[in-house]
Amino acid sequence: MASIYKQTRKIPIPQGAEIITRRGRRLARWIDRKSLCKRTGPLSDDGNQIVVQAKWYTVAYHDHEGKRREVASRTPDHDAALTLAAKLETEAMQRSKGLIDPKAERHAQEKRRTLAAHVGDFNKALEGCHGRWSFGGSSTHELSAPGVVPLRQLAPAGSGVEVVRRCGLAAAASAA
Repeated sequence: MASIYKQTRKIPIPQGAEIITRRGRRLARWIDRKSLCKRTGPLSDDGNQIVVQAKWYTVAYHDHEGKRREVASRTPDHDAALTLAAKLETEAMQRSKGLIDPKAERHAQEKRRTLAAHVGDFNKALEGCHGRWSFGGSSTHELSAPGVVPLRQLAPAGSGVEVVRRCGLAAAASAA
């Protein structure tokens, strides 16, 4: 079952804040520098920091692999966060039962990306390899044999973007 909660964080007590007691709880009252509004917040147990609650709810659930995931609902409405939690749990159950294929879903997501984004990732990989390429496993092979030209010399950075522009393709789906 999913958990729905508002995350809290601690911030230092601002200068000029007054410490008050209301209904037996110690609070700090201060003027926010950004909004210039008066704010009031509870103090931590040790009384050295203010505990601030997030504006929106966080949904924590277990995915199809059993890993605990946390997703920001981006809504202050508890009922909307409950709806999101139910949707995420339903999708996780469908993936675990095999009704949704995670690999096919990932491929469909990559297919929606623009070719320029794919080529940009390819160019970043070329810049980061420094003449060494990994072939699947943990072994890395040196490209220093006679007659072997590193791929980044054959495809200089930015050349793939030009090919995509000249072909008039926008996304990987338009190339298929």
